[in-house]
Amino acid sequence: MTEVTLHRAGRVLEAIRAAVGAIDLTATAKISIFGDPASELARKTAALEGEFAKLDRLLEVQARIRGVVGRSNVERGIADLLAKKAAAEEWIKLVSPLVTKPSGRPSALEVYSRRAGAAAEPTEATQLSATAAALRKRFEASDADVGASLETKLLDEAAINALKKRIGERRREIELLSARLRTANEGSVEIDDADIKYLTSIDVI
Repeated sequence: MTEVTLHRAGRVLEAIRAAVGAIDLTATAKISIFGDPASELARKTAALEGEFAKLDRLLEVQARIRGVVGRSNVERGIADLLAKKAAAEEWIKLVSPLVTKPSGRPSALEVYSRRAGAAAEPTEATQLSATAAALRKRFEASDADVGASLETKLLDEAAINALKKRIGERRREIELLSARLRTANEGSVEIDDADIKYLTSIDVI
């Protein structure tokens, strides 16, 4: 058995995936009419059979290595750490746009509020009601520039700052999880010598 780090085992699995993806299982071939068609057909058929044999062996080796890596990941809690890290990253991805100032046009409410000389904060309940009432009159008067609804912000400055704080907390959580993952990946697993020899013989590793 050959002892390798979990990180190295992961690299081996990546190499195997690439090798599997490169296998040519094309079941048709062009045969020259100027040579010996029977011999060329036999050669290409044998080559295809060789690709099938290579695929079978690579998948067997991949399954064995995945097994030992998977067991080690469970024992070291790596799967749980990866799941927590992925969840935190997804949360940041979804929430970050809410605290980023949009670069597009201002909302209809903001535009109308500016024209009317309204308060600086258009999302306040009183200003929202006043603006809606004014726009409703224009809509009922068949003003073509006014629709039946208006856009407004749901998050005030305090809410946005609270979300920014939570994003910062999630980022720190990700840093801690990443550090724990690096430590966990310093562990090692054992790979069968025959598998290492085979992978080396076909230039996978």
